Amino acid sequence: MDKTKNMENDMWKIYSIPEIITFLKQKEFENFDISEKKASIFMQENATLVLEAFDGNVKEENIALAIEVLNNLDECVKKAQLWLGHFNLKHDKWYPDALDAGYEISGIYVGTWYHGAPFSTTMDGFTISFSTINYYPEQFTVKYTNRLWPIAVEEWVE
Repeated sequence: MDKTKNMENDMWKIYSIPEIITFLKQKEFENFDISEKKASIFMQENATLVLEAFDGNVKEENIALAIEVLNNLDECVKKAQLWLGHFNLKHDKWYPDALDAGYEISGIYVGTWYHGAPFSTTMDGFTISFSTINYYPEQFTVKYTNRLWPIAVEEWVE
């Protein structure tokens, strides 16, 4: 059996946040799906945690930041709500109430991300992607510095 995948009845296994924190602290990546560029794991609430990896190796700084993010996830989401509150679909012809029920986390990425078009630069930090609870066909990605502070948000169509 491939050690990078954890299958259970042909389904991916979902881990709790405390379990993932334990894996990260102990640097146990057996339950992660590892490729040359990323290490990912399914977490509760139908979300995926992805850590940047070079040649299948996750940097110590990304492991430490992932642990910090997961330990402070409620605070990070609360800060994201300030950015997500700027979106308004009240004039949308088909989905004027799409954002009324709020958002749920669909993914967390820890590593280097791009920022600042048209002169793109890279930043170390993390992102949290959100989908609407009402399943509106858009995602919203809040970008954070490695100090757990949001500095940008992207809206994109699924």
